[in-house]
Formats: sequence, C-alpha cells, structure tokens
Amino acid sequence: MTANIPDTSLTPDPNQPQAQPPAPPGTGQNDPSQTPVGHPPTTQQPDPEPTETPVDLDDDGRADAVAIDTDGDGRADTLMVDTDGDGRVDEVAVDTDGDGDIDAIAVDGDRDGTFETILIDSDGNGTFESALLDTDGDGTFETAVQDSDGDGQVDTIAEDLDGDGDADVLSLDSDGNGTFETALIDTDGNGTFETAIVDTDDSGAPDTILVDSDDDGSIDIVGVDVDEDGTLDQVAQVDDGTDWV
Repeated sequence: MTANIPDTSLTPDPNQPQAQPPAPPGTGQNDPSQTPVGHPPTTQQPDPEPTETPVDLDDDGRADAVAIDTDGDGRADTLMVDTDGDGRVDEVAVDTDGDGDIDAIAVDGDRDGTFETILIDSDGNGTFESALLDTDGDGTFETAVQDSDGDGQVDTIAEDLDGDGDADVLSLDSDGNGTFETALIDTDGNGTFETAIVDTDDSGAPDTILVDSDDDGSIDIVGVDVDEDGTLDQVAQVDDGTDWV
C-alpha cells in the first residue's frame, strides 16, 4: 500500500497567518531606522532645568537658604545656606546619591567667601567619617582626616605640606586609642613614604625611626630612643646585616 502525502504548499491554510508582501518604499515599516510617512520624528527630551526654592530655616520671615533640585525628580539635592544673614552662602549641603540624606557639607567657617572644610559621608550611613581641610585659607585642601572604623574618632590624618597634591605626612592611630603612634613621612616629595616614626608603647613619645634611605622599598636604618628622652640611643644600619652604632 502506498501512502500519498498531500501537497499543501500551494494550498493556503485559511487558519494560519499568511506572509505579507514587502511594504512600499518610504513607509518605514520594514526598516526601523526610517521614519514612517506621516509620523513625526522622535526627539530626545531635554534634561530638566534645575529648580530653586527659597527656604526660611529660622522662621523669621526671611529666606536664609535655597533648596535646589538639580535633576528634576521633585526632591532637593542641594541646600545653600546663609547662616549669619550677611547675604553670602557659607554652607552647602549636597545629597550626591539621591537617597534624601546629606552626603557632603562644605563650610566657610571664617565667612571670607572660601570654603575651608568639606565633611564627607562616603558610605551613606549618616555619619561624616572624612573631612578635607584648607588650614591656611589658600583655597587648597591640604589636609584630610578620616575616622576609618566609625567610632567617632579620627584615626588617619594626611597632610600635603608642599602643595603638590600628594600627601607628605600620614599619621595613623592604628589601635583607636586616640593617640597617633605612627607617622609616615615623604621627605623628598616623590610620593613614597621613606621614613616612619613610631611610638611603640603608646606613651605619646616616638621611640623608633625607620628609614628607607635609597627608596628601594626596604628599611636601611633603624633608630631607637630607649629612654624616650628625644635622642636616639641606638642606630642600626641594615643594608647587609645589622650593625649598631
């Protein structure tokens, strides 16, 4: 018995969708890059304009701050404050991540028109654990302080003494007791800390100095002030062995 397979290739099935002929040129139906005839081209919406809202913080009937919504989301992310009513902004608070909490505050403490302090909440926990300081009022933040363990106490201080943008002295309170027992010093300004001064017993007086004199990454000189009178009692040259002098 021979089974005949009916040829349905030329017989359209009325229950199945049928292929459509190509659209006429210019309609844009087959080419997504073309704009269909009769449809205006799609234009990109412009970025929202920042909005500014005067704020009366002390309820004296006079605005002493301006709240700025820079991204148009309906929530202020910058607050500019005139704390002393002289008509000049001396504090700026910024919400950088849009969560409604302040992440940075710039402060003009001496009211000279230059911000000397920036407080930073880098992890968004509501606590300012870092600060940049312009201690000499020249407009450059040469000192950075940080509370690295979140205990409310500064444990790291970095200072740029020569104004080149690199830290020259790094002071560390490694055990969080409020005493800086280690100071790393870049004496030649090459970006490498080649000298370390250490208070090994937390007495408040440094008793050990470590020096990498040739910048090879290894300590060459060790000095120890045994009686903590401010004078090194022992000095060791450790290039090819330890020789106390």
